[in-house]
Amino acid sequence: MINGGFAIRKNVVGFLFVAGWLIGSQSASAQESGKEIFQKSCAACHSIGGGRLVGPDLKGVNDKRPEDWLLKFTKSSQTLVKSGDKTAVALFEEFNKIPMPDQALSDEQIKKVLAHIKETGGGTAAGKETAALP
Repeated sequence: MINGGFAIRKNVVGFLFVAGWLIGSQSASAQESGKEIFQKSCAACHSIGGGRLVGPDLKGVNDKRPEDWLLKFTKSSQTLVKSGDKTAVALFEEFNKIPMPDQALSDEQIKKVLAHIKETGGGTAAGKETAALP
């Protein structure tokens, strides 16, 4: 039973990873708010002020990285890693070489998410926004 329990946990972890990737790779509607897009495409792996999850806490990311870099990284982090971008490579290595899935989001949608992160991460009530747990 010990090996069977391990296999079940391994399968559940694998399922959750694939489910998170599928959710994150789905295109969000252009009419959605930054918060809605964040919840659908980012919250499985990132928080805003809630600490590190699978990926980094995004609180303050707008102050740490230029917008054009954030747009490129969000769309395809591995393209930047493979190009030798030092920041992208450092993040990839820091997070155990787990690549951020490519996001099928427009520049406008990513900018909405960045505005949401800035709004949420900027105030004293900013909190620990993470994916809602069932």
